[in-house]
Amino acid sequence: RSYPEFLTVKTIRVMKLFKKITLGLCAASLESCSDFFEQTPDNMLDADDNYTERSNIYASFMGLYGTLQDVAPKLVVTSELWGDLLTPTDQAPDSYWEVFRYDVQPDNSVADPAPLYRIVMNCNDFMRNTIEYNKSYPGVIPTTTYRQMIAGAVALRTWAYLNIGKLYGKAVYYDYAMTGETDLSKLPVLTFDELIPELIHFMNTGVDNINGLRRVDINTMFGTTGIWNSIAISPDALLCELYLWNKEIGRAHV
Repeated sequence: RSYPEFLTVKTIRVMKLFKKITLGLCAASLESCSDFFEQTPDNMLDADDNYTERSNIYASFMGLYGTLQDVAPKLVVTSELWGDLLTPTDQAPDSYWEVFRYDVQPDNSVADPAPLYRIVMNCNDFMRNTIEYNKSYPGVIPTTTYRQMIAGAVALRTWAYLNIGKLYGKAVYYDYAMTGETDLSKLPVLTFDELIPELIHFMNTGVDNINGLRRVDINTMFGTTGIWNSIAISPDALLCELYLWNKEIGRAHV
């Protein structure tokens, strides 16, 4: 990729790092990458248990962001090993050295994309079922709360897919409206360059006329005071990065 001359050295270094991460596993080991993409994430939210009452829907929304704790450590370690920012020590597990050497085996838990796909699929499930609940029981969920929850799920799903694309160079694309068992062989696999415009469109259009650009404030949503901070994923920063990857420099601002 070429970079605009007016970008700062720091920005260029970051973008080059993202490029290197994107090439990562798939460029080095196509067989291992294929095995990863054939997995189905476990620990999915059960619609029968989570979308029957308002309180359960609220808990399910917080559960979406609770899944970040499964992803954050792996995301940092994997990206920095592939980006040559970390070098394993002699005492490091073989799984770390496999990532560092771009020779990942199918059972490597460090580079396993399943936690990121789990976020995508849980967000899909949350949006689909919460929209249906809101249509069936209008007014039970306050409008402001409903819109923030949907916006938060849109942004979280986009964030997860962006990181899948950056780390693996491609992504199995689960449409948010899909239900039931899915034949993975029939799902589209988008390259990184194909994925970015799709994510930009999804952030800007969202679902049920709610895009992913709304600020999510837990205290406002649930009527608490100072208990929760705002959701850590900034929709403005997320969209800015997407525009940078799409080479739309003029639209990349926060």
